[in-house]
Amino acid sequence: MLLMPIKPLFGVKTQEKADIAVIGIPYDSSQSFFSGAKFGPTAIRLAANTLEEYSFIFRKDVRDLSISDWGDIEVSVGDFMKTKKRVFDVLRGINAEKYLFLGGDHSVTIITVDFLKDKIKRYVHVDAHADFEDEYLGNKFSHDSTLRRVGEMIGFEKITLLGFRSASIKELKALEDFEVETYSIFDILDDEEILPNVLKKADYLSIDIDVFEPSYAPEVGNPEPFGFTPIQFIKHIREISPRYVDIVEVTTTKMESITAILAATIAREILIAMNKS
Repeated sequence: MLLMPIKPLFGVKTQEKADIAVIGIPYDSSQSFFSGAKFGPTAIRLAANTLEEYSFIFRKDVRDLSISDWGDIEVSVGDFMKTKKRVFDVLRGINAEKYLFLGGDHSVTIITVDFLKDKIKRYVHVDAHADFEDEYLGNKFSHDSTLRRVGEMIGFEKITLLGFRSASIKELKALEDFEVETYSIFDILDDEEILPNVLKKADYLSIDIDVFEPSYAPEVGNPEPFGFTPIQFIKHIREISPRYVDIVEVTTTKMESITAILAATIAREILIAMNKS
């Protein structure tokens, strides 16, 4: 059921009981433009093992934390419901209080939120896109419908969309009708307090790597200009303490991927931030 990586993320000790479980979900069957997010977990781990384990922000070594990398779940290509069952079967067998999930396209978040839905108080969706279509190309479990499905599962009053800069008129109307809390990248540029205030409330933080400016993260499913710089995001990392995090849409097969390097660096800081909660 699980495929362990050759080297765990940042070389963390593999242990049956750990506070934080790292799990890859290499499913990308709903990607609608560039494909290849199924290689994301491998690319992030490869990048992590070229980076130092020490965080200058927290002045801690990620290997000193209680973390276990369980590897990648064997997904069912093209079959969302079978993949969901496999993810549920695996998560039921893991004894962890917190999770870092490595995607995969953004539809994997529908699965992980469904598993954790009774525990989530505030879900923050950090993304270039609204992901609020009721369905896309006939698929209700598309990456373009993730936030809509999450809202249906945990309540629209518990979700926040942060950093988006791409949405259809239909999505914008639906977001308004469902009274979803939203902050576009332009709202954030106008008010520097929005980003830290929203991030620190999240107990589930979903990070689509396309929220960053494409010059920093070009290898994503749907690149969008006018995104965050990494420093805009990472400077608030000390203020957050999520219990559940996913990093999705790293879309690359290259070992020298700058997108994977960015994702791995964020993963290191996020893991240390999670250790506080």
